Amino acid sequence: MFGLIVLLCGALAARTPSTTDRAIERGIRWIDGVTLTLVALCLVFQGLPHDQTTWILGARSLGLLGLPLLSWHVAQAHAGSRRSMVFAWLWLMAIGLSLSRMATAIGLLYMGIALLLQFRRSARTLVARAPAIAAATATVLLVLAYETPIADRMFTGDTSIEIAGIAVNASGRSRIWAEVADSAMKAPIVGQGVGSSIDAASRIAGIGHPHNDYLRVWHDHGFIGLGLFGLAFVAMFGVMLRNLQRSERRRDPIAPTHLAGLLALTGLLIACTTDNAIIYPFVMTPVAVLVGAGLGARGYGSAPARL
Repeated sequence: MFGLIVLLCGALAARTPSTTDRAIERGIRWIDGVTLTLVALCLVFQGLPHDQTTWILGARSLGLLGLPLLSWHVAQAHAGSRRSMVFAWLWLMAIGLSLSRMATAIGLLYMGIALLLQFRRSARTLVARAPAIAAATATVLLVLAYETPIADRMFTGDTSIEIAGIAVNASGRSRIWAEVADSAMKAPIVGQGVGSSIDAASRIAGIGHPHNDYLRVWHDHGFIGLGLFGLAFVAMFGVMLRNLQRSERRRDPIAPTHLAGLLALTGLLIACTTDNAIIYPFVMTPVAVLVGAGLGARGYGSAPARL
């Protein structure tokens, strides 16, 4: 499904980039309205989530769903859209309030990349936004420094993983990964078949997935499948990076499409280290749309590209 959507959106973006952009924006606005309204209702009637079943949308589900939408808004805000700037902050807050740790970290990374690109384009604009940036940074640090629900979820519990010397809550993932890795070594080259990683993870009570898609692909399809998986995504990343560099140099209006696709793919690849993103259609579909558009779009004034 992911591959077919990438090809379809790539072909459409190659022929009619402006029309494809408008179609994507309409879809994103619809999802913005429905999902953010649900988040607001959950906050009003249920408060902050205490576990993944408290809200209608679980923490991981909301976080992973929000990342491709956030990537689109960050890209459009970088191009000057004030509306997308507002929605970028709304999505970042929604992801943070859902207590989804990895999604929150990826969202902050998106903002950092946008700031670096802004500095590269216009240092004066970045300086003008310095007070807002400083206030946002201070808010994030305060939230993480004190005993807030987000800080508790990130830094208490199973702190078996260290990142840059900081112990973070692994939520039992270390045991799951060890179990799946041991099982994968039984057939490391060709794998044990689709879904076999679920059986391996299920040996730990209450766990139905490996919570690492790279381990999943390796266990199910071996090093051959993992190599093809990595090759495909690295190739897509390289093409979109070249497209973005080219469009940024030309100040082409299609540049936000390339940036959105690149951010969405980057977020997916990072999320795959701790989550089960590739089995969620509500994650892979919007990512495929943005990646396809980022691969196919060649600029409003360019001749249609052949895929």
